[in-house]
Amino acid sequence: EELVRLNVKIRRLLTFLYDNHVDHYRAVCANIIVNPPLMFEISSRWASRNLIHEKIVERLLQTSRLPGFSGSLLYGQRKGRDPSLNENVPPPAWVTTILGITRVEVEVVKWDDMVAEDEHTDVDIDVVVNILDTFSFNS
Repeated sequence: EELVRLNVKIRRLLTFLYDNHVDHYRAVCANIIVNPPLMFEISSRWASRNLIHEKIVERLLQTSRLPGFSGSLLYGQRKGRDPSLNENVPPPAWVTTILGITRVEVEVVKWDDMVAEDEHTDVDIDVVVNILDTFSFNS
């Protein structure tokens, strides 16, 4: 019974972690020129959160290996959240290093004269930009 609930809850948690990454990335980018001290503070907190998130994802990966687990280790899309927020944002490092996801296939549906046309676009995530390396500091 617990594993059945985990099948859903793990995906929700991964979605939260991914959305948190996107929000921090966008906040850093928005303040890099206009408010460098704020950008530095956001970046520092983001680095701390990423360490915690990596540990959480490691535990989720272990949990997914339990007998009876049939859920997904892919993040989802939160209802009501603008999907365009994820555009042009590199994935968090834990997506590739811990979960081992290196490619995501995106389905693009275009509506032209009320006819849907499916295109499959491969998004290569091998080139992951880690903005934290640029703004990290030694304590």
